[in-house]
Amino acid sequence: MFAGWGRFVYRFRWATLVASGVLLAISVALLAMGGTLTSGGPLTSNLQAYKAGNLVTNELGAAKVTSNFDLIFRSDTLTVNDPQFQAAVTDALAPIEGDSRISKMITPYNAPNTMVAQAFTSKDGHEALVSVELKSSGQAAWKDYDALRASVRSSTLSVTGTGFVAINQSFNKTLESDLQRAEFVTLPATLILL
Repeated sequence: MFAGWGRFVYRFRWATLVASGVLLAISVALLAMGGTLTSGGPLTSNLQAYKAGNLVTNELGAAKVTSNFDLIFRSDTLTVNDPQFQAAVTDALAPIEGDSRISKMITPYNAPNTMVAQAFTSKDGHEALVSVELKSSGQAAWKDYDALRASVRSSTLSVTGTGFVAINQSFNKTLESDLQRAEFVTLPATLILL
């Protein structure tokens, strides 16, 4: 079999070289076009977790899909109960208050009850959690998070963004960067091997 392949390649060496060059050019062009990394796809329907999720939805009804992120406000000197701390949180959140992309925002100061307010305050009292629920989901939520997070600033408190949207966005950016790096490393190695 290999002897026959060798004879064919030797007999049609220029045609084989041209065909290989064309295929290489097409591969490089397709690689340069790239694509976006997405989760899911046709394989999800075979996963046990997907089937279990469908069963829960069918039996209990569809749950409201939301995306949320958290903002942690911190001060080394002020506590959450200090009026200056509350004013700083209120001032920092003012640019996004009433934003159409937000469906709900809970702070220790507008919590529905004292237990929630306590849960949104650190044990030492120097940190406050603000939970922001977005109307969007997926990559649209990432864009909304970036825009909203950039608007929240404080000269008195340090502000840290975290939560579902922020963490997933960071994971996906890291994975995309790693995949691109792997492609750039393996492409030259593949060309050398060819």
